[in-house]
Formats: sequence, C-alpha cells, structure tokens
Amino acid sequence: GLGAEIAAECHRRDWRTIEVASSFATAAVDGRHTFRCDLRHQSDVEALIAKLPGGASISRFFWVAGTWWEGELSDMSPEEMLRVIDVNFRNAMLVAAWAWTRMQIASWPTTYTVIGSTSGVRPRKHQEVYAATKHVQVGFARSLGQSAESPSTRVSLFVLGGMRTHLFDQKPPASYAEFMDPAKVATHIVRAVAEQRDPYLEQEISRDSALGQSMR
Repeated sequence: GLGAEIAAECHRRDWRTIEVASSFATAAVDGRHTFRCDLRHQSDVEALIAKLPGGASISRFFWVAGTWWEGELSDMSPEEMLRVIDVNFRNAMLVAAWAWTRMQIASWPTTYTVIGSTSGVRPRKHQEVYAATKHVQVGFARSLGQSAESPSTRVSLFVLGGMRTHLFDQKPPASYAEFMDPAKVATHIVRAVAEQRDPYLEQEISRDSALGQSMR
C-alpha cells in the first residue's frame, strides 16, 4: 500500500524510519525499526507507545493508516463501524499525538504529514462512516497547521483519490484500472515534503486530475 511505498522512498533517501503496521514483526535493521500494532485495539496502541523511544525527537511523520468500508449504512455491523472509526482516527490519533509531541523537542526543521482522502472533503454515497472519519482527519490536519507555533515545524495534508491498494481486494470498483499507482504517489509526496518550505501545505490529488492521471 501507500505506507509501504512511502517507507521505501524514505529508505532510498537514507532516512531512518520507525514503521508501524499490523503485519510487521518488531525488529531493527540498518536504521529501520518496525513495530507490530493493530489499530483496532487501543491496548495495542498503548503498548506500542510504551515501546517507542520516549526521549527521542523525530524529523518527519507520515500518518498513512486507514481502512475502508462501503455499502448501505443499515448493513454495517457495529463491529465494522467501530473498526473503521478506530483504525482511521480514534486509535491512530494516539500515535499521531505522540509524534507531534516528539517533534516539539526537535532543534531542526520537522515535517508532519497527514494522508487524507477526497472522501474527506466531499460527500460519498454509501461511505458515510468512512467519509466521516476522513472529514475528521482533514479537519485535524488543517487545525494543526493553524496551531503550529514553532517556525521550524511544517504541516502538510495530501487529499488523495483512489489508489490501487489492498483496500479494494475484496470488492474492486468498476473504475479500478483508472486508480493511481501508490508507488508514484509516494514518490510525489516524499519529494514535496522534502522540499516544503511553507508552514502549511495542502494538496488535493484526485485520480481524474492531470496530476492524478500522470500517476496511474
């Protein structure tokens, strides 16, 4: 997915990384630290934060976590509803807040990047809960951009259209072939963040835009 592609792009730039995913084993190899964490469970997130280096400052943070559900709201079970809310925002927010706190102790420029969705800036039929979590995420990033007090802390928000990721394995949309390549999107995002000089950057990349079409 996009998170793995962003990490790969960071490795190509020789940036040391801390990566978190439910599919990872906890390990440390050549400047790459991986931690297993299932964002569905608050206890997993709290255990993760306890393992992370509390006194260390970080230079860059990418919030890429997300899950998806589409269908009639009346068909969505309470378990599915909570899964989408917990993974997309509630439990992910605990890690996001940890990262922001670590950035405040850095004595060098830092960039805090939120990866959102176009479902977070416009309504989507049969995506009520997913869209709600993405609207919250966009609101968080925009507000954080206003709240940043250190001139060396930069906030960025990328509002993305559909990409060819595992989110759609079970039910790929009819237009799936027109979705963006996450590797190309990752290259664009990491380059933009590396070159960012303004305190706040927001960019929407819909799959039908000229930029989005160039990333298919």
